[in-house]
Amino acid sequence: MKVLIFGNLASGKSFLAEQIQMTMPIFEYLSIDDFRRRIGDGTMEKEKVAKQTFLNSIQPDKLQLIKATGLDDTGETIADILRQTEELKLIIILKIPLETCLERLKTRIWDTPYPAPPEQAFRLAKITDELISDNLIQMLWADV
Repeated sequence: MKVLIFGNLASGKSFLAEQIQMTMPIFEYLSIDDFRRRIGDGTMEKEKVAKQTFLNSIQPDKLQLIKATGLDDTGETIADILRQTEELKLIIILKIPLETCLERLKTRIWDTPYPAPPEQAFRLAKITDELISDNLIQMLWADV
């Protein structure tokens, strides 16, 4: 079984994942940011390695709790991986107002190596909000 938590930047995905992990520790927790912290150094080269290692960690028929935005090429690849299995999937999509996400981003501690400056997170949050509002996550995951 897979539990997938999707949502915008600073929407509370990590907080929710931690709460689920505390009540169901049998699930292996997979977060792209954890792989960035272990492998990444802020370069595109290490970002690609961190992302691929994260994706390779998604294994069929394992109890896994997976946290990501659910969109972009990473979201599409996760969906492709999980289309290949018949296991049960619970998909949680956090729809938090953009203003809340932007306020949280202002106070975020930027401790995750990423090959773009933190200021770009605000632009990305606005784009992601539009995609979530247009139900693109639901369309991507409808057949998974």
